[in-house]
Amino acid sequence: MKKTVLPFFLSTLLFLSNACQNPLDDVGIGFKDPIENGIVELRFRSLKGPLPKEIELVVAGADADKIVTTLNTTNYKVNADGVLILAASPEAMYSKNDPLSFVVAAKSAGYLDIVQPVEMADTGRHSLSPKWLKLSDPPTYLSATQVDAIELPLVAGFAIKTPVINQKKDNVTAWIEPGTEFRMATGTNLSGPLTAALLHIENRGNNPADFLPTGSIMSSVTTAGGEKLGSLQLSQIAGAFSLEFHDDQFQLVQQVSKPVSCVMTLNPATINPALGRPLQPGDEIPLYRYDRVTQLWQQEKPGLVTRNASTGQPECTLSIAHPALWVAGWTQAVCDEGPIFAVSSKLNQVDIQYLCKVVDADTRQELNSFYTPLNNGSRIVLTNLLQNRKVRLQVFAYNDAYSTGNPGQPVLETPPQQTCNRTPQVLDLQKLAVPPPITVSFNFACPPPTKLDESKLPARIRLQYSDAGKRDWRDLVTLDRKSTRTVSYKLQVNKPYDIRVSTDGGASWPLEKNRFVPDHNTLAFEIASPEFCRY
Repeated sequence: MKKTVLPFFLSTLLFLSNACQNPLDDVGIGFKDPIENGIVELRFRSLKGPLPKEIELVVAGADADKIVTTLNTTNYKVNADGVLILAASPEAMYSKNDPLSFVVAAKSAGYLDIVQPVEMADTGRHSLSPKWLKLSDPPTYLSATQVDAIELPLVAGFAIKTPVINQKKDNVTAWIEPGTEFRMATGTNLSGPLTAALLHIENRGNNPADFLPTGSIMSSVTTAGGEKLGSLQLSQIAGAFSLEFHDDQFQLVQQVSKPVSCVMTLNPATINPALGRPLQPGDEIPLYRYDRVTQLWQQEKPGLVTRNASTGQPECTLSIAHPALWVAGWTQAVCDEGPIFAVSSKLNQVDIQYLCKVVDADTRQELNSFYTPLNNGSRIVLTNLLQNRKVRLQVFAYNDAYSTGNPGQPVLETPPQQTCNRTPQVLDLQKLAVPPPITVSFNFACPPPTKLDESKLPARIRLQYSDAGKRDWRDLVTLDRKSTRTVSYKLQVNKPYDIRVSTDGGASWPLEKNRFVPDHNTLAFEIASPEFCRY
């Protein structure tokens, strides 16, 4: 891992007070104050297998010149954890009405290109999770293809088809008409060359929604005419595909001058829930389009089911004017919010989260589960539940920091609650025990007669922890130069942990110590150096 360029480097012996073990003993540290406002954290993940080892990374788009690293450089790099952290330049001006717009493009041989649109509208910290897909070995039920160097103007038409791979049975074919013009959202024609990417998700006993950007929930859906349909849940998906084009500047095509004809083969066992039987020729399947730039869902004209004359397999035929993600499936209306709970507990500023489950009030079938803080006065807002249902909330004394095994019985189960009800209900968790705290601190010592100069300390010290040897890094605490001590409930005394430290907002982690065992409910770092001192 490349170390951050530092204005100075300090080598010092670190030791723990109270005769405790020092997790960063004999480690050199250095720092430069990172940019703290307007942060985008991209956590790259692989849909199957490890992350690619060699990545070509480009930041492009209208406001690319205003995007830097947290150390105010353009030395963009995905770190060993697959994380890229970008920031708005301190000189950049932006707002909700005038956001910074740019694209993060990542390429690696043998993988589908990643072209991730980003809008930065405020000074908060936001996270995105782009996914790598290996073309020769995608996850089961997925297939994709990529066509590079498409020259424009398009003299001859051509077809793009997802490959038959990993025993996948269904696929999609797109036909591009000759003379087609490719346009941005503004209507500007792109001159090429273009890259085309086609991805297909079949329904063969799997859950296709697992591969959709918003899962099974489509929020704030509108019709082509602008009518608001509210939030919908995809209850049955016949199939889905994504067709995208981008040029060599990674500008995304959002309109085509001639409709693209798409044929998607379907699983004949797919049930049409509107009719209660398997799909048959003549059936209409509702269609929804997702725009990755605006992150909005739109209901489109339904697709028509036909039967292939050669194979006898059902197909869905559609004609599209907007390259995007297209989903064929049926939906049910869900609540944006409700029910809502107000927590009453003994916990105060406890930084661990507890397991909760939502179950059907009558059948006790689990509908979803999540982790949430249970501090006194906090609120739990259930979202995206089917309308006109009754549910129960179960709360467990099982946390996301160190609990393992079976969560056991809930410490509380609510009476039946009506979905969509936004009137807060009190959640009495007074019997939930307060977990033992551990004090985490960085203590900077200066030899007499010098005194500590706070302005020379790191602006932020971010710590992460992992169970020893597992490298499953999770946030512990973040300290700053004016507050170098805090309390966390995430660690257990006498249990070995790996600890690592970052002073650039998490872009790099140059300080790491393995198998540190907290004792006396303390994790303390004592640093003695004249670099932080003044007379």
